[in-house]
Amino acid sequence: MGGHIFVTMKAPEEYGSFEQHSRWEITEVREPLVLRYIFQFADADGNRMSPAAAGVPDGVPADGEHEVQLVDLGGGRTRLEMIEHGYTTVEARDLSKGGLEQCLDKMATLVNNAY
Repeated sequence: MGGHIFVTMKAPEEYGSFEQHSRWEITEVREPLVLRYIFQFADADGNRMSPAAAGVPDGVPADGEHEVQLVDLGGGRTRLEMIEHGYTTVEARDLSKGGLEQCLDKMATLVNNAY
């Protein structure tokens, strides 16, 4: 396997338009149901950086193991499940969960508005 994805998340203007960059190192793809990757913080040029340098709290792993699973619900419907590993504090886990839920909510809105 292999490959990388470069991701930039940008906060809304009312939250200061903060940008956070990351690299996703692909570790496994089982089409069409599973994608596994290692999440790493990065600068705007895609260079890897530590969580501390990215301004995130202790407890966030430098190499966060992530997994995306697509579950066929039948009737043309699919559920996306996101699994994250490596957080060592409740605060770090909850911070990531909140951000991930926002991303998934935005994705659901985009998909629902497309139909």
